[in-house]
Amino acid sequence: MTKIFLSVLLMLFTASVFAQLSKADEQVLSEELLRLVNELRSKQGLALLLPDPKLAEAAKLHSDYMAKKNDFSHEEKSAATKDPKKRVEKAGGKEFDYVGENILQTVPQVFPLKSKQLKELAGSMFLQWKNSPGHYANMINSEYTFCDFGFTVHSKTKAVYATQVFAKKGVLISGQLSKNGFGVRPGNCESLLADYSNVFSNMGNSVVIDGNEILFAYHNIELFKSILTGSRDGIAIDLIADSQMACGHPNQMDLSPVYDGVMLAPVYRDALLANNRAESDYRIITPLGVLPEQFRQEYFSISLIFIKDGMECAYRIPIEVPSRDYELSPITPVLTNPEVTLSASGITRSEEVKFDFQRNVTGSRNVPVVKAAKEKIIAIDITSYSSVEGSTANNTELQNERAQFIRQELHKQLRFTDGLVNVQTMENWPQMLFQVDYFDILPLIGQSRDSIKAYLMVTKSAEWDSLLFAQRRSSATIHYEGTLPANFSKKDFQSLNLRTAVITGNDQLANKALHELFYSRDTVFEALFEQRIFLSLTTNPALVQNASAVFSKSPDQDLYRITEFISAWIRRLDELSPEAQFNLLNLYTLVSSRLMNEWDLPSRRLSKVVHPKKMEKAVNLLNRQELLLNFHLSAINYYGQVNDEENLERSFDFIAGHFRKATLTQEEEINLVLFYNNWSCYHLTIAQLLPKINQSDFPVEEAYILAKTAFGYQHSLNDEQLEKISSLAFELDPEQWCEWIYYNPQLKRYPYIKSRFCSSCGEE
Repeated sequence: MTKIFLSVLLMLFTASVFAQLSKADEQVLSEELLRLVNELRSKQGLALLLPDPKLAEAAKLHSDYMAKKNDFSHEEKSAATKDPKKRVEKAGGKEFDYVGENILQTVPQVFPLKSKQLKELAGSMFLQWKNSPGHYANMINSEYTFCDFGFTVHSKTKAVYATQVFAKKGVLISGQLSKNGFGVRPGNCESLLADYSNVFSNMGNSVVIDGNEILFAYHNIELFKSILTGSRDGIAIDLIADSQMACGHPNQMDLSPVYDGVMLAPVYRDALLANNRAESDYRIITPLGVLPEQFRQEYFSISLIFIKDGMECAYRIPIEVPSRDYELSPITPVLTNPEVTLSASGITRSEEVKFDFQRNVTGSRNVPVVKAAKEKIIAIDITSYSSVEGSTANNTELQNERAQFIRQELHKQLRFTDGLVNVQTMENWPQMLFQVDYFDILPLIGQSRDSIKAYLMVTKSAEWDSLLFAQRRSSATIHYEGTLPANFSKKDFQSLNLRTAVITGNDQLANKALHELFYSRDTVFEALFEQRIFLSLTTNPALVQNASAVFSKSPDQDLYRITEFISAWIRRLDELSPEAQFNLLNLYTLVSSRLMNEWDLPSRRLSKVVHPKKMEKAVNLLNRQELLLNFHLSAINYYGQVNDEENLERSFDFIAGHFRKATLTQEEEINLVLFYNNWSCYHLTIAQLLPKINQSDFPVEEAYILAKTAFGYQHSLNDEQLEKISSLAFELDPEQWCEWIYYNPQLKRYPYIKSRFCSSCGEE
């Protein structure tokens, strides 16, 4: 039994041997293939390729993988051997910078193969590669100086998997600031950051040069902190001179596995945060170094090296990726048009004077001068405030006495009867609530009036003194009566009727005047911001519909006052008609959009006053699709500014869902993918456009959006796909292609791009 068992083993062993390629067989295949490739290169006037054992090991590694997994692909699942470059590094070839790869799978073979059959097999492999444009381009690429091969036989099919690896060794770039890359180690940690692939692509374009200083300017400091978490996490600049990729010469990349050009000293997390110059709490603008002298007269580009725990984890080159946000959809407000007649007689002018009061003082610290006028005084409005701290009874007394003080001061300068005076007194809660939101006073947001009073009783500070002082500011507005001249302007005519209507309490006339203001070619806003009129617009629900419409014509006339107007009605939406709510919410989206475009300190504060969460319920209740869309288009920018990821994604999904229809026009599809890119969702752009690449009528603009996005974000694409995308863009518009590469010089890292650029774009 033992002999039979051994005999069977021997038979199996012998069959296994004859079903494989021996080391000698692999050597014959390699030598014959290298001879054929170099014969081809010689005819092209190119330098001959040299074999290298590290490249042979990398090639064998991948052939083994393909045969074992029955997976004909350039990619492997393991992060350590995912692509050809990583496999060469794993084989010890860290001195190689440019790396390319050809692969093939033969028909099943009958083993063993004789020497003649091996050479015939090599010839067949060579022809397969030569007749494939991408593989052929690798074999005649002038950048490569080394190549070698690896072969593995599939255990069942007996097909041969072959891999050819090309590479070029790096050089020593002069002018280095450190002999060892400042101690940064080559790492294999990019897989730890796979979830941030789109972020790194975005950050690769976040470098600004100010004079000779290099700054990192990124919009989301919290995301930045979530990536660079430890004290040995940081960023380094790699300066790549354009001359390193000059036409007519092989690319010159430093043989360091960490950097390719001249590396500046890394800046680590603590220093990056400590030197943050951004005024906004949501941003980071921090220095990464100073431009060395040799680069101040040199054309160059900047790459970013992301460091984790002292290791180089991600290397990103700057690639311009086109993006654009959606603009708000145009919405026509709904106005009421009362059947009343405007008049040329009424209040022609209103003069406002302000009085400032100290705490618990009834006499103003200033007495404004009222200019004498020829017109007849028809009415005087006195608005007297107290700040909200203290007891309501005491405040009521202060308000009345301050009103009396103002009346007496006016009597000293003007002639009028007390019957013309209208007095309004109040604790200044509208201003108080506006201040709470504007200054983001967290302890008071959403609190009751009693709670706010209690808080103010125990809180003393110079800042609160100034806020309460602003609440006590009171005013008097003197209204003068007259008739406009025969050649009156529309501006004066509409303003006169609006003043007259507000002062006399005629809502119909006021809405008629607002209606005419809206449809006027040159709307004049001054009258709307006069104290008495603005107070009426923020307190009288009957005027909100038309007033919102007028403000929406040009909301950036006075973002502060218009935000005050919106703020006054946020808490009182139930008092408004559906039409008034619609116009007010439309105005909100316009104002919010303007605030996001500015986003300076005042704009950030105003945006808190009209936070999307305060408006969303009302928008949803109205259930008007065009308003819902504009709400999310404005809200997404707010959430993006304050780094609210959850709500940003919610608005993103709503907007994308709205525009992602079953059939998109070309313009709609372009707008959609540019929107994707604007929010760093590059994978969605690629998924939208890549399936169309084989269409004969693929639009030029979409082809270039795809190309720029694909090369800026390569997370899910292999070299073959990238080359095809680049070739299509070139074929559709060579001039645009040359311009794209010219302004993104590091794209010449790709041999097929450099070869085409140097031969087709007029570069010497």
